[in-house]
Amino acid sequence: MKIVYFHHGLFPSGSPSTSFITYNLAGLVEAGADAQLLSVRFSPKPLAVMLKENFGIIIPLNIELINAGVLKRNHRFIWLRAYSHIEAIKPDVVITRNLGFLNTAFKLRSKIGCRVYFEAHDYFGEDPASLKQNDRKRRKRHAREKSCIPKVDGLICVSQGLADLFARQYPSVSALSAPTGVKTTVSQPKSKLTHRIGYIGTISDENYDHELLFATLAEMKTENVKLVIAGINSQDQRKRMETLARKYNVAQRTELLGWLAPSAVDELKQSLDLGLAPMRDNFFHSFSSPLKVMEYLAAGMPIVAPPLSAVSFIKDSECLLLAEPTPQAWAKKIDSFYLDEANVARLSQSALKLAETRSWDKRAAQILRFIRTEK
Repeated sequence: MKIVYFHHGLFPSGSPSTSFITYNLAGLVEAGADAQLLSVRFSPKPLAVMLKENFGIIIPLNIELINAGVLKRNHRFIWLRAYSHIEAIKPDVVITRNLGFLNTAFKLRSKIGCRVYFEAHDYFGEDPASLKQNDRKRRKRHAREKSCIPKVDGLICVSQGLADLFARQYPSVSALSAPTGVKTTVSQPKSKLTHRIGYIGTISDENYDHELLFATLAEMKTENVKLVIAGINSQDQRKRMETLARKYNVAQRTELLGWLAPSAVDELKQSLDLGLAPMRDNFFHSFSSPLKVMEYLAAGMPIVAPPLSAVSFIKDSECLLLAEPTPQAWAKKIDSFYLDEANVARLSQSALKLAETRSWDKRAAQILRFIRTEK
């Protein structure tokens, strides 16, 4: 069975989607699949160099990059090029995470007889608050979702919550829950405390309560702990974080970092005792894949998070330190962690063991079983 996995994003790039599609392909290959990734070239470097520099991958992967020049962000042009490529190699299965590409994929199905699977990372069908907003892009995706999803051969969803949403809205379409995989970045658990805790990721006030982090630091009794926030990509974001640090009088105990290269992110994670996931209790976190949590686990980092459905898959693991989203509750939980230095090795080992059960090749094996069953 030959699989083409298409994504019209730029390769490589700083977008999390690029890491996702690359590690997903590597997982499919490790699981024994004949799979090719089709994406859009964004670097003149040889593929092997890009894989090693950007993703730490040294095994050969079948990746075809569309050379589109100045049209690299023109989706219709990219879809046309993708159509020609896929038609020529005639795969048995086409998987895409791009809602806009589905109509092109359906034409390919009519022409070459391939099956079409949609890898769902978002949902535009049942959020009344969002649909009431004057958001043309979201409304367009809502309409496209209603038109296209009933026609796919199956759905590959990045969380159980997302699979449940689609199953309720489109009961005739088979939906698989295949949570985001993780690439373990260390082989040994942490062995000593650094008194550094951190948040690494998008600075999004809509989905993450960053103020909670500064307020927690101010509330803590363990005074020598430093807070690191990485992922700042604009001056406005930096000013907002600096304002919060001053508001809670913790500026001297706060380190603010911009976007980092993958190797620098891995190095930063090794310097942190705890990963912080201040997720808001909103519609997005009822179905999103907890990528941030998974990346913390892969680095052997225990996690502090609120008791939301997004982390329910690890609720029974001791490496997850659940606390209601208040500064008092989070400070108490973190202070308790620092009372015993033995916590760091034990909880780090627990995180790594859990990460092993969520590898990309295990996710890929799930997908392959689903595709074969849905023939």
